[in-house]
Amino acid sequence: MSLLSDLEIYLKPYHESLIKKGFNYIESENGPGMGAYIIFSNSIIDIMLTNDRNYFFLYIQQCKSSEEYIDLEHLLAIIKCFEDNQDICKLTKKEKIKYWELTCDCNPLPFFLKNVDKITELFKEHNFNNTKQYLKAFYKDRGKWLFH
Repeated sequence: MSLLSDLEIYLKPYHESLIKKGFNYIESENGPGMGAYIIFSNSIIDIMLTNDRNYFFLYIQQCKSSEEYIDLEHLLAIIKCFEDNQDICKLTKKEKIKYWELTCDCNPLPFFLKNVDKITELFKEHNFNNTKQYLKAFYKDRGKWLFH
């Protein structure tokens, strides 16, 4: 089996939910020894589901953007900060670690589908500059707190 076929098997139980949320298949690739990916898109975001040695990850970017994809877990941390009424710009190292350690356990699609509306809102044109600022604040001194 290829990494792409493993990814397709992982995707199968979630495929209809993605379609119902307005996502369409864009492309896929099975890299030789490099993993595999499948990209879906709706009118606001592109999502790239990856298989890296049978660990699955999900990355998101604005639709048809040339900017880098953003890790789902980073966006979930921002959403959780909002839910906790935390000011992302004022988080301590310890608080950042707490939010960073929210994990999808290499099973990202249930977390994505549960939060797809909130994630999509972060990428809407009128919110995206703020989202980039939140990420910048969250990443500040990341090397110092990530490897604690």
